[in-house]
Amino acid sequence: LEELGKTTDRMRRSIASMSRLLDDLLDVSRIHDHKLRVTPQRTDLDALLADVREQHQPIAAAKGLRLVVEGSKGLSVEADAARLSQALANLVSNAIRHTESGEIALCASPRAGGVRLAVRDTGSGVPREVQSKLFERLYQSDGARRGALGLGLYIVRGIAQAHGGTVGVESEPGRGALFYLDLPSRLT
Repeated sequence: LEELGKTTDRMRRSIASMSRLLDDLLDVSRIHDHKLRVTPQRTDLDALLADVREQHQPIAAAKGLRLVVEGSKGLSVEADAARLSQALANLVSNAIRHTESGEIALCASPRAGGVRLAVRDTGSGVPREVQSKLFERLYQSDGARRGALGLGLYIVRGIAQAHGGTVGVESEPGRGALFYLDLPSRLT
């Protein structure tokens, strides 16, 4: 009976993984065809960042990383919360993968006419020569994990663009990275 339970758990994880992959492939198709839809509503950024942190905390802790939330105190924005959560989840997953020790921070701050959502890590950093390619479809860095498809950052860019925003990275090799979404959504 115990073996059956373990097999069932493995099957559930495999099904969940395949479901996420199919969802990502559908999103890539929507982004490519300029049909990714967002449903803006008032989004509490404190709650959004806390939810993303809670989802990823066990994975970060298992690797010995601190996962923290900075900024955003009382900040909200008109945006699609589910899509922003998806984008931040992709950024946090990448940060965990490329950070061996230290901290990953989820951040939100007001910007002129909008908001910046960011994930900052103390990881290996990103060489300047590849930074402009990171958000392209199917791009993978030399340090990409085996089996990765290079869709995550492309989806992040598509989500930002669907909100009328932009994405970017600030990094130096060996000094971590800051990946961000600048959204022009009206602050509330």
